Amino acid sequence: MAWPRINCCWRPAGYTFDGHQLTWSFDNRTAVGSLELLILPSAAWHTIQAAQAAAMSATASAADHLALGRWYHRLALADNSEEATLFERYYPQALAALAPAYELAPDDPAAARLLADLYLRQASRAAPGTPYRALAAAALATARSG
Repeated sequence: MAWPRINCCWRPAGYTFDGHQLTWSFDNRTAVGSLELLILPSAAWHTIQAAQAAAMSATASAADHLALGRWYHRLALADNSEEATLFERYYPQALAALAPAYELAPDDPAAARLLADLYLRQASRAAPGTPYRALAAAALATARSG
């Protein structure tokens, strides 16, 4: 089994990775705030990078945006804790990828269904009176008519 490559943009003092063990010690250090560690298989990471490149190309299709949106949707839902920091991080990215997928192919209900799911989840987290339930209903109506 190949060990995943550690893609880390910020490595504090005390960080080591020898190919088998990740050590990240914060003993006797000033708190740096909340930290997230998301470990993805290399194949998933490469697929996400390819989907990002495809969606960002000048010739990106609805399918390219949808593929990236599906990955961000999965990442947003990967955290079931009360804090749901992954949702907060990937929810906006999922919306940004799914919106053009919907605009480029409004007759394909896949993007509308994923958008509706995200809006409903955001509605359950947001304060009363926010428009997320209405957005979800509109997206579901579009998905049903498509």
